Amino acid sequence: MAAANENQKIWAAIAIALTDFAKTKDTTNLVKCARTALARRRCVAWEVGPDPRSKHLWSFSLRLPDRPDCEQEVIRFFADRIDLDGWRFYLGLPPKNWELYFEILPGGKNPVPIEGKDWSYTIESDEAGCQLTLFVDGKVKQHVLEEAAEILVMSEIGEANRAQYVTRLSIADYAARSKSAAVRPFGSLAPDFASRFPQCQWADVLLKKVNGIYESGR
Repeated sequence: MAAANENQKIWAAIAIALTDFAKTKDTTNLVKCARTALARRRCVAWEVGPDPRSKHLWSFSLRLPDRPDCEQEVIRFFADRIDLDGWRFYLGLPPKNWELYFEILPGGKNPVPIEGKDWSYTIESDEAGCQLTLFVDGKVKQHVLEEAAEILVMSEIGEANRAQYVTRLSIADYAARSKSAAVRPFGSLAPDFASRFPQCQWADVLLKKVNGIYESGR
């Protein structure tokens, strides 16, 4: 009961900051508030952005924990969230509305541009979900490619879908594409994934994606 009360106090503080953000679009107070409020919830990370299903709403999403011992803490914390007009709350980051481009700073050094439209993939279903192979430019170091692949897939289909359905994510060089059947451009992954798993989270959004972009509903 004490933990629940503390969680509700944290959510109340976050709600005030979210309301302020919706009016000002300034993240300064929100970041400060969330950092202070979540100081004792080290397993909890978050992200704020437009809601994927409505252009008139905002979303506040909690990251899925990368440590098994944190899973129940995050689930309990999310369960104590409060309703807030104009906002939707999600456990797991939603798919992004983006152009499949971002930059990685390996070791804090020079940024490495990642252009997802230049990547391709194959997908094979298995008993637990699917196996994804991404074909990329081998000139970039392997550990950077591995991080980029995770970001691309998670951002394109949503964090919960990555965790629940993708049993194996591997990387292959461009040269290997000719040896693999059914290679498709990465920009078609989202609708392809949703058509294979129509029960997945965000299926309605993924089906509308074209090269990372979707149009929010009303």
